[in-house]
Amino acid sequence: MEDKESGAQAYNTGHQIEGLDRCNTIMVMLEQLLRAHPAVVRAGGQPLIEQAFVAIWTLYQNIGLIDEVQEA
Repeated sequence: MEDKESGAQAYNTGHQIEGLDRCNTIMVMLEQLLRAHPAVVRAGGQPLIEQAFVAIWTLYQNIGLIDEVQEA
């Protein structure tokens, strides 16, 4: 089912676990596949990788708080 206004899929509790898993997967990929990649290093891209990692980590934390935020 889709939210008519945003076009987003309607939220259910399984999406929280799925969102956490996807964030974790992206953080692992950033760490293992990009951070030390020679082209990234040569381009001076580590600060960008760090920014991306922090952004995904923050999102991971926010997703983890969904139930707490809705109950408050």
